[in-house]
Amino acid sequence: MSIEKLNEFIPGTSFLFEKRRYDVTKTKFQELKFMIFTKQRTFVYYETEFDEFVTKTEFLFEVGAGIAAPAVSNNIYEAEIIRVSDRSLRISEKLEDLFNDIYKSDNDDVKIKKAASLVQISNAIVANEVARFRFLNLQSK
Repeated sequence: MSIEKLNEFIPGTSFLFEKRRYDVTKTKFQELKFMIFTKQRTFVYYETEFDEFVTKTEFLFEVGAGIAAPAVSNNIYEAEIIRVSDRSLRISEKLEDLFNDIYKSDNDDVKIKKAASLVQISNAIVANEVARFRFLNLQSK
């Protein structure tokens, strides 16, 4: 569950902690530590500490949103908010669950075929989202 909370700290978002603003640049989970890199400082917590930290933070942007690169035109800056869809989160969770299930058990042909199908479908969805993002970029120019 804490990994999901870590994924809410998307690079480009900002949050308040102890009445100070922090701008997220990167997140990482390594050696059982949750790391959030910001322009101002780096936060490193174990899982028990991280859950408490999350309850003390307040996002300044909507959770699950990132900021696209700004388009510059005659000193006018435009930014578009890109929301992470529930669909992409569900797909990621299903793929992870299936991977863990296959990894823990014997090679079951049915599970492997199901995993292959999910990978093909998720690749098609990603290709569609990339095309949509490129289209949005072309529109902003």
